[in-house]
Amino acid sequence: MTGRRLLRTGGIAATVGVLAVTVALPAQPAHAAGCEPARVVREVPWAQRMLAPERVWPLSTGDGVTVAVLDSAVDTSHPQLRGRVSALVNYLGAPPTSCVPHGTSVASIINASRMADVGFQGLAPQARVLPVRVTDRGPDGAGQAADVTAFATAIRTAASRARVINISLVMRQDDPRVRAAIEDAIKADVVVVAAAGNGHPTNAGDTTVDPPVYPAAYPGVLGVGAINEDGTRLPESQVGAYVDIVAPGGKVLAATPGSGHIEVSGTSYAAPFVAATVALVRSARPQLSGPEVVNRIIATATPARNGPGFGAGIVDPYRAVTEEALFGGQAATLPGASVNQVDPVRQARTEHWQRLGHVSLLIGGLGLALVTALAFSAWLIRGGRRLRWRPTRASRPE
Repeated sequence: MTGRRLLRTGGIAATVGVLAVTVALPAQPAHAAGCEPARVVREVPWAQRMLAPERVWPLSTGDGVTVAVLDSAVDTSHPQLRGRVSALVNYLGAPPTSCVPHGTSVASIINASRMADVGFQGLAPQARVLPVRVTDRGPDGAGQAADVTAFATAIRTAASRARVINISLVMRQDDPRVRAAIEDAIKADVVVVAAAGNGHPTNAGDTTVDPPVYPAAYPGVLGVGAINEDGTRLPESQVGAYVDIVAPGGKVLAATPGSGHIEVSGTSYAAPFVAATVALVRSARPQLSGPEVVNRIIATATPARNGPGFGAGIVDPYRAVTEEALFGGQAATLPGASVNQVDPVRQARTEHWQRLGHVSLLIGGLGLALVTALAFSAWLIRGGRRLRWRPTRASRPE
């Protein structure tokens, strides 16, 4: 057993365990019966408002592309993941029984389905997720993790069954077994997306460069950093040349085992936004090789703040799919953007205030008419008194 450590990008150190036998299990919930459902969030989350994936969905939804998620198990019973997740590939031996939300949250950012009155949705809703369980570490640091040998084997398994691999885990040291597995995956035309880690000192500036983490620092891998809603770097998101691109990662919304949603932060959750964008591109442009897809995503990034912590900028799913002139193609007129996704809560609030406005106008109009009538009556009465008018009976005509 090796002494190396496999780290989750949520900042949790997971001591490497013994090599587990690979077991293919039927698709099943990753949570125990005791997992409590979370609150269902109705609003459209800020990450979706920033990336606006509804613009690209008329052109690509990720259909036909499988994204392998090397993580904890994925809860296939969640209403927004049901029917979208393949059978679990398990490198921890025993069936998953914990309520660890990490894998479920990562998968949901990729392909959670649309639900009525729910704003949250996956970036590539028709892509398929292949869950590969290599850890069960939770926020408390408890739980089993696969060793590095098993991790390398899991990468090879994922590369044989998927066109995109999302790795929201990091290693602090290079390992030849993992490096070789990543190299072989890239040679097999698989795009590997990896989180850049959450080890940056929160009191350090953007110019403080962090030691490399793996697999993000391996050549050909898309290393992903995290940003907040205002475009600033998530303080703990690592800084270095291995950060190729950034994506939302500060208090982003995701699914959690059982049902409902939670807010999560870290480069773990920025990586699946990029992996989903890769799925959108691979679905719309299957003729592109893996390196061409990687170059395309980097070239179409939205400019962000300068510095090694931001890479080329913020991932842009729409431009990544639609740009024509990047690789010598003929420039084409881009299709018009579809109508922005409606925030159901905001729409209901707007309609409520519109109704109140109409009622207020009606009441105001009636009140104005009443005041006018009273003023006119008072004017008539005052005029009659000045003329000494008195009501009398009309005289009968002769």
